[in-house]
Amino acid sequence: RGQSGVGAEPGPTDKFSTHAYETMYGMFLAQHMAEPVKMLEIGLGCGMDYGVGGSVAFWDRFLPQATKWYAEFNSSCVEESKERGLIPKELNVVVGNQGDASVRKGWIAQTGGHFDFIVDDGSHRNDHLLATFLDLWPQIKPGGYYFMEDLQVANHRQFQPKWTLQGSKRCVVSDVLKVWIEQLLIPHGHLRPGGHRWKIPPDVCYVFCQMEACVIGKCITHSAGRPGSVCHSHEVDVEALRQSQGSDRFSEGCLQKAAKWSAKLT
Repeated sequence: RGQSGVGAEPGPTDKFSTHAYETMYGMFLAQHMAEPVKMLEIGLGCGMDYGVGGSVAFWDRFLPQATKWYAEFNSSCVEESKERGLIPKELNVVVGNQGDASVRKGWIAQTGGHFDFIVDDGSHRNDHLLATFLDLWPQIKPGGYYFMEDLQVANHRQFQPKWTLQGSKRCVVSDVLKVWIEQLLIPHGHLRPGGHRWKIPPDVCYVFCQMEACVIGKCITHSAGRPGSVCHSHEVDVEALRQSQGSDRFSEGCLQKAAKWSAKLT
């Protein structure tokens, strides 16, 4: 591996090996496989043991009609990966530290915003996750999705926040999401103490969490102009999802679990 964090060949994504993210991606994105959606994924895999390019290869197979954008901290890694053929030279990539507000603003300008979904698989720092969400959530289209991966590291010391959210001294992402879920479930006047600590954005339709990750869904606005709970259906094409990545990289049990959950939700 070179100094820029680039391996000798494209690596597999860890989304379906170390993790089981086929559950949420199957439930929410399989229905869009043939659609010209627009996506942004934060994190190309530079510096990771599994190497660069695995996630890019997956999204190309899974969403062949999509307009795909990627964000990466390590610009040298991006250039070296393109030169080595690990990622396409024409790949849409914006670079910079996601913890920098000016960088996030630049990403919106460069990509044009207006995404059907965003995947945050970047630094995993709580402050970066929350700041990025607050800036990029307005760029999610109605009915779209905001995925946060690898939330299991939230309580590790190196991922602790260095800033506050709405006056809180400690804002771990999973804690914020739990408060938002309570605000969705419980009438405003009956929330437990602390249930108002972090105010949920008014256009959040749902928060779905699986092992180590969550997806936040944006409401579809009714004609009357009120945010509603009308969301996309979640029918899963398990076979198409499996073929997009290859059965050797998927957990069969998790695929079947996604199908069962789909049947319950539809």
